[in-house]
Amino acid sequence: HVILRVGKTPNYDEASVKAACAELEKAKLPASLMVDCSHANSSKQHEKQLAVARDIASQIAGGSHQVFGVMVESHLVEGRQDLKL
Repeated sequence: HVILRVGKTPNYDEASVKAACAELEKAKLPASLMVDCSHANSSKQHEKQLAVARDIASQIAGGSHQVFGVMVESHLVEGRQDLKL
């Protein structure tokens, strides 16, 4: 499956989802995808993931069947945590 993580700009909005699904249809692939609420779609600010998720929920509530899921990162501790062995 395809995950919209980000391009040069955030790509979770309705127009970006529709454009990506149109490309999938052209390739004769299922026109549905997952959206990453984190990373560049939230400007790497975990607090903004909720706004991205709300936008996706609004698309689904509006009748879209193109988004089948979202990726959300949990943040128990803010910032990057490196694995220490």
